[in-house]
Amino acid sequence: MTRTIILGGTVVLEGRYADVDIAAEDGIITEITAHGRSGRGDVIVDARGKIVIPGIIDTHVHWREPGYEDKEDIVTGSTAAAAGGITTVVDMPNTDPVPNTVERVLQKQELFERRSIVDFNNWVSPTRLEEVQQIAATGVAGFKIFMKSAHYPYDTEASVVDPAMLLESFREVAKTGLPLLIHPHFQPLFQAKMQGIKERGAGTIYDYEEAVYSDEDVTETVGIAQVALYGRATGADLRILHIRNAPQLRLVRALKAGGYRITAEANPWAIFELRKDLVPQQNVDDNLEALSDGTIDLIASDHAPQTWEEVEAAKNNAYESVTIGYPLNEHYLSMYLTEVDAGRLDLLRLVKLTSENPARHLGVYGRKGVLRVGAELDAAIVDLDREATLGVDYPVYSKMGHTPYEGKRIKGRPVATVLRGELIMHEGEVLGAPGFGRIVSRG
Repeated sequence: MTRTIILGGTVVLEGRYADVDIAAEDGIITEITAHGRSGRGDVIVDARGKIVIPGIIDTHVHWREPGYEDKEDIVTGSTAAAAGGITTVVDMPNTDPVPNTVERVLQKQELFERRSIVDFNNWVSPTRLEEVQQIAATGVAGFKIFMKSAHYPYDTEASVVDPAMLLESFREVAKTGLPLLIHPHFQPLFQAKMQGIKERGAGTIYDYEEAVYSDEDVTETVGIAQVALYGRATGADLRILHIRNAPQLRLVRALKAGGYRITAEANPWAIFELRKDLVPQQNVDDNLEALSDGTIDLIASDHAPQTWEEVEAAKNNAYESVTIGYPLNEHYLSMYLTEVDAGRLDLLRLVKLTSENPARHLGVYGRKGVLRVGAELDAAIVDLDREATLGVDYPVYSKMGHTPYEGKRIKGRPVATVLRGELIMHEGEVLGAPGFGRIVSRG
């Protein structure tokens, strides 16, 4: 039996701070005591002068395996996760092959069991309706649909743009009781806008942004409204991804006020804009407010590495190449901690958005997402005073090897990551081994 003790820290315990030690046996928390009363341990994690928070649960990662290992793979992705204070992830289904049959789902699970350093599950695709119920029985986290068809990553079986097929997918997933994640989009309008831009001879990243976000984000807001209606009609447990900026936030607030059951996800780039020359400060302020007022239910990284060659090609022809790549597993907690330091975000609210609410969404709260007796000892030990520069003295661990946020200063950094009582990262060195991660299923 291995006894682990995190000692001397200020611990976030279910919405409050407490100066306590945490002891666990074989990865399960057995005691939470006053400092100095935790006894002896086999693994001692010194958290004096630090904040101890539940391990981050990142429910939106693209680790690209199988099929696109030139961009990222499970080992490099989970290394980045451990470096960033993340203890559990859920991967997206736009891989090759798309996990939309029982056989493919089990093959992907087996890959993760062999290769992941952190705990995991997978979102899978419901595009083969006859397989959905059997897939649900394998223990998957739930299902994901991209309402967009374009170049990679929107050119796989995981994309559904036909309204009738989309409705039937909602109906079939609703029977499972599992969450259905939607990347919202209205394809006909997007195509019309793109055609007009192409006829002008334009094709840069900025032109692509115009096709997606012009006219008060109507290409996205129509998609949000459509899936909200589908969710109400079918009873699906709907989560809408990538919510940001005033038009989308107004709509989500109105839908929630009207009784529509929606889980709203935001990503780091809603606050930390990748192309600041396109973004008014008001958008950033609106998105920060939405994190605090309950409009947004959870944060996820959308960790999405691409190759350098693809990113460079997109600068001149965004219609044929990925628009941008961003490794975020290793850095996004620190980016938000910088907002905490600036007084723009409350730390307890951040914990709710990155640990507690994701655990509830996955149906694992009490086992994950919280530090209490009986829970698994998953924790990030954070130094709120630690400063660094992304891509310089705070490196990129992802296979991508670079970040569009290079040069950004942060204040607040995870200095240790504990998963099920094992120290898997300490002072930037990832200690966990591939294959240590376990599947985390509902219940």
